[in-house]
Amino acid sequence: MTPQVVSYAGSRNPEHPRSFIWHGDQYTVKEIIARRREPDGLGFMVLCSPGNLMFDLFYNNQRDEWLITPKGKNIHQEPSETSTNL
Repeated sequence: MTPQVVSYAGSRNPEHPRSFIWHGDQYTVKEIIARRREPDGLGFMVLCSPGNLMFDLFYNNQRDEWLITPKGKNIHQEPSETSTNL
């Protein structure tokens, strides 16, 4: 099954991914952590919801297709609002 990625396309396609479906679940891109350009396409390391999960999304220009690779859960969590400063 070909991954389904919704991306913003400006002067270059794609400029950044917004959401995607992976293994039947829909994910929303909360943050683009890193971008890379390779000879055959563009890559994005993204933080997604639900689940605070990280994925590597790669768009292959020649094949006009996306490759999605899970990278695990983001372990860097913001401090809780209920925590106290000592």
